[in-house]
Amino acid sequence: MVPPILSGTDFLFQQVRLLTNIDSSDLARGLKIDDTFSVNAIFDLILPEGIVEEYGISLTDRTATSPGNDLRLVVRHTAGNPVRVIFARVNPAADTFTILGSSTLIASASQISLTLSRPTTSNNGVVASFFTYVDPSVPSPTTTFATAAEIFRGENFTRARFIAESRLPE
Repeated sequence: MVPPILSGTDFLFQQVRLLTNIDSSDLARGLKIDDTFSVNAIFDLILPEGIVEEYGISLTDRTATSPGNDLRLVVRHTAGNPVRVIFARVNPAADTFTILGSSTLIASASQISLTLSRPTTSNNGVVASFFTYVDPSVPSPTTTFATAAEIFRGENFTRARFIAESRLPE
């Protein structure tokens, strides 16, 4: 369990994090500031139904001694809103969830592909994109959010994660 995103609420958080190298002096291993990279996952498209529920991928610089910050690309449901694909920055220390891009989800597809990529080392920008498809041979057009977000903010590493989160009922 990690700290909640919203003060005063309880969340169940599950993650699978790649334990890549975070040694600042070793730029040869891990996802580092001098690398271009792409993190991609394909999920069966399940529409979250909880009060606040999401699943997707993330880049994080969290360590045992620092809450760090995350970039997330998730399929998310919030009570009273349609299911959306959201690109967001999460800062556990400040208890904030900042939406950088959002798109209504095409629910007729059977799978969704989510990608966070850093296409150049000339800046720290990470780009978020997704596409849905019913059959892997017939993908839908790719949607890329207009806003890029910085991943390296004082550190020179990041790690990729698969995440699932839901707010516990009151």
